[in-house]
Amino acid sequence: MKKRIKEGWLTDILWAFCIVTSFCSGVGIVVGAESENALLNFVSKIANSASVFNLIDGAAFLGMLFLIRFVRRRTPRIDPTGAVTGLLLGLLYLLSFAFRDAGGLTVLCANGYQCLLSAFLLFGYSSLIYLLFEAAAAVLSGIPVTPERPRSLPVFVLSAVLILVGWLFWILMSYPGSVAGDAIAQLSYYFSGDMSAHHPPLSTWIMGACVELGGLIADRRFGLFLYLLLQALICAGIMGCCVERMHGWGLPDRLCALTVLFLGFTPIIGLFAQWFEKDMLYSAVTLLFAVQTGDLLRRNTISRRTAAALLAVSLLCCLLRHNGIYSVVPLLFALLFVFHEKKEKVLAAVVLAATVLLYIGITGVLFPAMGIRKGNVREALSIPMQQSARYLRDHGDAVTEEEWDVLSSFFTDMEAVPAVYASDGSDPVKDLVTTEFDHPMAYFRTWFTMGCKHPETYIEAFGCLNYGYLAPAGQNTEPELLTRDVVREQLLMLGIDASQDETRSAILENIVRINTMFPLLRYLTMPGCYVWLVLLLCAVLIKEKRKRELIWFLPAVMTILVCLASPLSNAMRYELSLVLSAPLMIGWTISACCPAASGKRPSEGAG
Repeated sequence: MKKRIKEGWLTDILWAFCIVTSFCSGVGIVVGAESENALLNFVSKIANSASVFNLIDGAAFLGMLFLIRFVRRRTPRIDPTGAVTGLLLGLLYLLSFAFRDAGGLTVLCANGYQCLLSAFLLFGYSSLIYLLFEAAAAVLSGIPVTPERPRSLPVFVLSAVLILVGWLFWILMSYPGSVAGDAIAQLSYYFSGDMSAHHPPLSTWIMGACVELGGLIADRRFGLFLYLLLQALICAGIMGCCVERMHGWGLPDRLCALTVLFLGFTPIIGLFAQWFEKDMLYSAVTLLFAVQTGDLLRRNTISRRTAAALLAVSLLCCLLRHNGIYSVVPLLFALLFVFHEKKEKVLAAVVLAATVLLYIGITGVLFPAMGIRKGNVREALSIPMQQSARYLRDHGDAVTEEEWDVLSSFFTDMEAVPAVYASDGSDPVKDLVTTEFDHPMAYFRTWFTMGCKHPETYIEAFGCLNYGYLAPAGQNTEPELLTRDVVREQLLMLGIDASQDETRSAILENIVRINTMFPLLRYLTMPGCYVWLVLLLCAVLIKEKRKRELIWFLPAVMTILVCLASPLSNAMRYELSLVLSAPLMIGWTISACCPAASGKRPSEGAG
């Protein structure tokens, strides 16, 4: 085997060269010499495909060669799981840039040369991802995991305090905190008494009550800060619990320390900590749900006490965000098949049934009885809305009279739809959708038949709306450090002065700029990185034949699916729960793949 590896130097050098060259090329239409000489035209296109990065390409080549040799020493043969993972993510990476930069797939196959270039890029991207995956799997499986450790109050307290201190810097510097546009609607619901379920009523009540309490103590401006402070205390406590559980699972102390550093002192999380919005609290509660279910899967048992706690947290997840029900129910259902004792199966079934029934009862019976208006159905139709709008833009002449009539019952202004269509967000089109359309089945039948005629249009509409989730193809520092003027004016109408110190906010903006520009650190602001993290960790578990531990990733997978159905192409707040859970997901995978000192894997034990 060593002889075969030694003789593969030439192949490895060529492989490394191809990978580096692929990343030095761009996804775009390459222009040649425009000559009748095919050879001249072809050669000139190759020259125009490349770009120069000074010494970076040389360093990248040496690093790539080292990575290839590292992987080949451990897996001389191509690993099927790694190969499939590399090909899938490489394809997503290629497609995401085509959707982002060219708005469609034409750029990948515009002519013969473009097809060759796309194939070459796919080979390079897939190869790099395969090598990184195999190297990461080797590293993760080699990290030592100690036996289960007892609960540690000092670890919990120290972690929570450090995380809180890191957030207080952002909260105090941006006092009273920046306010999101959606929060305006929630505060308007609360103070007008005209409640709507467009945003989760529970988070509306919490936010409104804090602002009202602040008005009683000082003023409503202080109320904004009071909410952020209360949120920081709760979320820091949950994250302290997360670090303590990682420590208890026997994960390395260094990983626990890095988790505290990531959660408490990463600028992108600090941004969310000072943002008056509903997503931070929901995401922290989903992290607590992940900790609870992780404990249950490791111990392979459930008691009445843990069942009651799980029910409470599951219900909170469902009530703090509309898509919370989709995150918790699949995992709760899967738990029915995890436990072996009849009593434990009954407890798991009770938690599942109680979560669903209470959620239906609260949202379907209690809220209407309290006069809370229902949310609009169009909020869940971003994908079909965009696909219909793009179809009207690209194939308006092909729309039949019958199709036009049906679409007219869906859109309020058919003529305006093509003009307002924006490929990376569905809000402009959403504003032209009727609040309640009379014949939904007729619309969906028409939507289906139109898609069968031009499926490429639907694929491009979906891809352009989701390029930021498909791959690390764009950055997003969504929370604003200064509340926008229009939002401040709306807040003044509610008796809230949201003015901030612009000098302090400028300091924070420069810290955020560092986060977005520094090598490696900038990837923390890319939503696609966290989607890929979930996919790669799941692939590692499959490679290590730890399929049972995949159950725990169900909420993360559901969150990704919700992001793909969301109205924005690159929104960090929709997948904030993945961001906060990132260290825990890595720790879970390490613990699942590495036998503990006792010789047992996490899932082994009772049953």
